[in-house]
This record gives sequence, structure tokens and C-alpha cells, in this order.
Amino acid sequence: MCFWAGASFGASVVLSIIGTAAIMKARTIPQGLFAGIPVLFSIQQLAEGMLWLSSKNLGLESWQPFFIYTFLVFALVVWPIWLPLTICMLEKDTRRKKILWFLLFTGILVSVGAGFALLFYSVRVVQFDRHLHYDINIPGETKDLI
Repeated sequence: MCFWAGASFGASVVLSIIGTAAIMKARTIPQGLFAGIPVLFSIQQLAEGMLWLSSKNLGLESWQPFFIYTFLVFALVVWPIWLPLTICMLEKDTRRKKILWFLLFTGILVSVGAGFALLFYSVRVVQFDRHLHYDINIPGETKDLI
């Protein structure tokens, strides 16, 4: 998402502060799970910031796979489930809740497929035009997921 390590770290700090404040104000479990979104996103941004640093610092190079997979697990596995689940838990309207259940089911399918790809295919990251390009080597498919 961010264009350099400093932006990722800055976003991580701001998101963790906002998320912590939101969690402290939550009165129910569904509100707390929804309020946790910024905290989870801050972890994802921290991983991306560390990935930027590890691409330039040989001492952190061995950590690159951890940072890559942390970022991608959030992007491709966690978010497609977490977002519709938390919104569904908050929704009171039956009609809208049915739509959210469909989105949650779709998110689960996406997460399972993406999780499978992350487990069984190699991933590499390339810096391109001031952003990170994540390349999942799925045979016969387009390479651009993120």
C-alpha cells in the first residue's frame, strides 16, 4: 500500500492508536471486533514497512519471507473474512444480514483459495515504480494478485 518504509511505519502507528482507542470504547464483542480493524491493519502495515527495510538491509534479508507472508495473509486471507464477518455481526436488518452472509461465504472461498496459493506456490516481491509488487507463482494464471 505505502510507497516507502516510513509511510508504512507512520500508518502503522496512527492505525494502532486509532484502533486501541476504538477498542477501548467498544461495548460489545461485535463492536470490539469491528474496532480491531485498524489494529490488524497496523500489523499489516508494520510487516510491509519491515519488508521495505529488509529489501535494503542485508541483516534483515533472512526475515523477508516472514514479512511477505504476514502481509499477504492479512491481504488475502484475513480481510476477505474479517470485514464481512464483523459487519454482519453488527447488522440488525435481516435483509442486509443475508447479503452480508453471502459476502462472508464468498470471502471464505477467496481466503481458502488464496491460502492454498500461499501454501503451495512461491511468492516473490519486486520493487516497481515506488511500490511493492507481490508475485505469486501460480502456473497458468496471471501473476498479479496484489
